[in-house]
Amino acid sequence: MSLSDAQTFLRQGFVLPDNPGCFHSNPEDAGRFVNHSEHFNVGMNGALRDIKAGEELTMDYNFHGNPEWYRQICRHDSSSSSFP
Repeated sequence: MSLSDAQTFLRQGFVLPDNPGCFHSNPEDAGRFVNHSEHFNVGMNGALRDIKAGEELTMDYNFHGNPEWYRQICRHDSSSSSFP
């Protein structure tokens, strides 16, 4: 797997709070079109408010739990990471 493919795979993955040791990745999941924001407009069950046409869909990724091992992986490519 190329570095670029690995980074794409990791950016499309997530962990869940009830199982932070397990990494999930689904390249066909529509969640890959949602970006991180502290001022998010989408939650686990859909839109949190009316979203204007053309407005970016955002979610607080921290609800996944994001254990330290996952944040460390994301830091390797700071140009595409949403984590500090």
